[in-house]
Amino acid sequence: MHKSRSIIGCPWSASLLTLILGAQAAVAANAIPAPTELPAERTVGANEQVFAFHGAMPTGVSVSEDGRIFVNFPQWGDQPPFAVGEIRDGQLRPYPDVASNRPDPHDPAKGFIGVQSVVAV
Repeated sequence: MHKSRSIIGCPWSASLLTLILGAQAAVAANAIPAPTELPAERTVGANEQVFAFHGAMPTGVSVSEDGRIFVNFPQWGDQPPFAVGEIRDGQLRPYPDVASNRPDPHDPAKGFIGVQSVVAV
């Protein structure tokens, strides 16, 4: 028959309780206070369409500090023209070139495979 046991009265129960309470106090002391005000809406400028996608839809858009626009297309079955592109002069072009956007099953290091995100700096 199984008997239940209590930790109360065990020689280490006071140490365990002290450890638990100390951990809770440490977490509470490091808690980030809630902001006193909500962020205010700020208008930066008017929206401007710079490109319209028809067909394959990108999953990521990244704009570099100097204004270059990069996009990426996953290989989810809608047959995108390439994996990574740059929008220049109103045209979507493979980036950095066509060869990099053609995966080579014999040498996977030669081309992009399953690009999910691009980050421009």
